[in-house]
Amino acid sequence: MNIETHLAPRYAVLRMSGDFETYAIADFLEAVRAARESGRNFVVLNLRRVKFVNSTAIGAVLRARKELKAAGGGLALARSSELVQDLFRKLGLDVMLPSFSEEEDAAEAMLAEREERHLAATPGEGEAALFFRFFDQERANLFGARGVGAAEISLLDLEGITFTWDPRLRSFDERIVHRLFAPGTELELKFRLPLYSKSTYYVSHARVASLNLVGGRARVRAIFSGLADEAAKAVRQYVADMALVREEIQQARGNA
Repeated sequence: MNIETHLAPRYAVLRMSGDFETYAIADFLEAVRAARESGRNFVVLNLRRVKFVNSTAIGAVLRARKELKAAGGGLALARSSELVQDLFRKLGLDVMLPSFSEEEDAAEAMLAEREERHLAATPGEGEAALFFRFFDQERANLFGARGVGAAEISLLDLEGITFTWDPRLRSFDERIVHRLFAPGTELELKFRLPLYSKSTYYVSHARVASLNLVGGRARVRAIFSGLADEAAKAVRQYVADMALVREEIQQARGNA
């Protein structure tokens, strides 16, 4: 049994050839583990050159699929031989593990399903306080068709904004997060100030100044580089309002 690993930007392909029997399971699981360690939780198995799969190997495939899905990813089959397709059909596994005609089709199906799950779990525009988008296309591609991330505002001042984002929603490891938010990275920010204006969103260009990872969450400091007049006015007023609120609270505590 031979396994060749190909790493695409968002997924890994394991091109397998030979008989997939018990002796090959350790190598298969090691290849899946290596893919996950490289930041790819989506794995496509190319089984075009596999002529036999025993029951223990099928169990290993199902176990790998379960672990990948638990990590926010998935596993799919591509270009499976007729023997493999027939075997999975007879076992009733073709719904759980469909076989696609091409590797790219299998990957796109998994990523589309992941995007649907992500959108269902991501706050909508009525809830999220901030959306960010990368100008760099390679970074934007990691966020799927929309290319947009949703975050929470932690701190806002006249110079910039600090927001908190959970990379685990995208199954990103620390290495990918550090690459995404490297100092100097340019972003488009769309944010609202709910205590100032209930539904208005303001847009600004910004540059990443720093990144901290705390408890699995990313805390990003971005400096404004293109804040429109209306947005600048809103930020100034919001900062002044919050300063006044904090001052009143401190005075009230002091007089208590």
